[in-house]
Amino acid sequence: MPSWYLVTTEDRMIPPPAQRIMAKRAGATTIEEKGSHAIYMSQPKAVAALIARAATSVKVVAVGSAGAEEAGMPGGHA
Repeated sequence: MPSWYLVTTEDRMIPPPAQRIMAKRAGATTIEEKGSHAIYMSQPKAVAALIARAATSVKVVAVGSAGAEEAGMPGGHA
């Protein structure tokens, strides 16, 4: 499954090095932005840009289609 992670470089709740380790372990595409743990409040455009980039980068497979299992959805179900 594709995954994305926004590292917040000024986070005091989860240190940025720990965020990078978690993102790497998940195999996530990682983006870094200057901001705190509540980056969605301080940098909403950066968060929206990451969501848009993630949404446009994945292949969409219709539920129930023959290719659904290839997309990691057993039996074509989410």
